[in-house]
Amino acid sequence: MILSSFFPAEHYLDEVVVIGKQVVDGRELLKKMPKRDILEKRPSGGLGGFDLGLILDKRYRRDRRHVEKLREVFKKMDGLEDKEDPILKAYRQTQLELKADPIQKKNDIKDQKK
Repeated sequence: MILSSFFPAEHYLDEVVVIGKQVVDGRELLKKMPKRDILEKRPSGGLGGFDLGLILDKRYRRDRRHVEKLREVFKKMDGLEDKEDPILKAYRQTQLELKADPIQKKNDIKDQKK
């Protein structure tokens, strides 16, 4: 069955151009949005911290486990557990050497004058 028999070629659009005038700054929106983390402790309910909805909410428990696992995986991928990024380490070391170089020169000049 050929689709073109149902819709003649003159009814097809070859290209669609969308022009928008409103520019949205996503970073500003993120700053304004309230921060919420699924792993943070929720505010206690009215009955001494007992919340029946949380106890029965299977989706919340599943999402919480998934978020914990994902954060562990990303920490491993980022290498934040036990080691530092070698590029950042080299950069920091270079910055320390550059800061130390003028100080060392000043100390050498003071030693020569004595």
